[in-house]
Amino acid sequence: MKPQYSYDDFMKAAQGSGLLGEFSQSDLDLAQKYPEFGLSILSLKKDYHGSDTPEGKLLANQAANELRKSYGNYSGLADGSSFVSAGKIPGQIDTTLDQIAGYGSFEKPYAKQEQELLGALMDREAFSWSKEEDPLWPVYKKEYLREGDRATANALGQMSAATGGRPSSYAVGAATQAGDYYATKLNDMIPQLYEAAYQKYMDEHSMNIQDLGVVRQLNQEAKGDWLDQFSVLNKQLSALQGEDAIDYGKYLDQISLDAEKEQRDYERGQDQMALAQDQVAAMLAAGVIPSGELLAAAGLTGEYAQGLHAGWQREQDEKEKGLLQAQAEAMGALGVMPSEGMIQGSGLSNEYILALTEAAKREERAAKAASSATAPKTGTGGGDYEGLFAAAKASGNPNSFIANNYKKYGFSSSSGLTTDYKGWAEGGQNDAVQAFKSGDQSDEVIRALMEAGYTQQDIEAAGYMGSYFKGAGTGAGMEDPSAKVTNQAKKEWIVVSGMGRMTWDELMSHVEDGTVIESYDKATGKYTYKAKSGAKGGSSR
Repeated sequence: MKPQYSYDDFMKAAQGSGLLGEFSQSDLDLAQKYPEFGLSILSLKKDYHGSDTPEGKLLANQAANELRKSYGNYSGLADGSSFVSAGKIPGQIDTTLDQIAGYGSFEKPYAKQEQELLGALMDREAFSWSKEEDPLWPVYKKEYLREGDRATANALGQMSAATGGRPSSYAVGAATQAGDYYATKLNDMIPQLYEAAYQKYMDEHSMNIQDLGVVRQLNQEAKGDWLDQFSVLNKQLSALQGEDAIDYGKYLDQISLDAEKEQRDYERGQDQMALAQDQVAAMLAAGVIPSGELLAAAGLTGEYAQGLHAGWQREQDEKEKGLLQAQAEAMGALGVMPSEGMIQGSGLSNEYILALTEAAKREERAAKAASSATAPKTGTGGGDYEGLFAAAKASGNPNSFIANNYKKYGFSSSSGLTTDYKGWAEGGQNDAVQAFKSGDQSDEVIRALMEAGYTQQDIEAAGYMGSYFKGAGTGAGMEDPSAKVTNQAKKEWIVVSGMGRMTWDELMSHVEDGTVIESYDKATGKYTYKAKSGAKGGSSR
């Protein structure tokens, strides 16, 4: 079954191909009547543009014009955008034009005779005559000489008879006189013969002139007939062209009407497109991507809308980035380190934020130092804070050292000493503390903090988010503490008899609260940990 196409099918296909502008109004009108014609022409236009050779383009154009003749009896010429009717009148015009073109120039039918006669007149010799060349002279001469001889003989005979048969001088004279008479008559014929010859010469000249006139008249009449026939063809051509002009005028009128309608439709479409564009602009300004139908009505593509939306999104991102920058800078100015996500979102560098927080903390430390410079150290027993804290720092495990040696330095109790040690270390401008507060959370800084007496809980509470403590208790970056311990121990944990296995952080906590006793052998450089009598173990693992 033959598929059914609509004009809308054709228009969508033509618009989608970008070739709609190459269709003449005649093609569009015919496509509206015969959609399959429009689709076929569209296919041939695609072939035309897709061909890389002049021959291929020519074949596509010829095929398109054959379709136009088949459906609408017209041609689109070489570019397909013109209108040349292939109806009855144009066909008759072509026939008449062929007749005129083949009519040729006029040729005289008697041109040869005219030339011959004209040549005879132009080349005619001058008149000349002599009696010897005159064909009548011998005739007259013979006749007059015969008559002269006869007259002489008769005169001599008659005179001789009168004298008894004897010729007398008178008879001879009379006979001679008779002969001379005819000789004179013969000479009298010379002027007549000359006149007759001249008259003949002139008569022949007149006849040639008359013949030339007749021949020329015949040629002129033939030319008149040729002109009459040529005029008839020209009149036929003019009449046919007039009829064709009327048809073409009607065609132009129709085109004008179609153009006016197209202009009205275009203006209406422009108004609708402008309205759709306003709607699209409002939606994009709100961050909403319009539907494909609305974009099509606005004459816009999805790629264009995506680009505008991306621009809007970038603008929103910039605004959010600016807000995050302000927040991050405000927090840094207060000495608070923003979250990693906030720093990344603000686009600011870690170095810049660290510089802000460090500056704020320097101001805070300076204020603390100023307030604590005159404050007396507090403790029990009036012990040697400086000596104890310096020795604790040198031991590498200050919490344990303070718990086991506080009495040696004049203190009656270890309560609060570890806290004081931290304040001493901070007030003494401990490099690790300063580096940590400035944002340096490297393994070296964390190890130094651990050596300064800070526990994992202290460091993580201060905001540490690194991997130093992950999976290894004391951190992969820290040297193995079990090498300095006599107890059964590993890098991640230690076993204390009577309390079971515990992490190093848990061990330090027990040392600090006195439930585990730590002893240090200076000779071996190792620690020994034992449970205090009556102490119960922590969690066994």
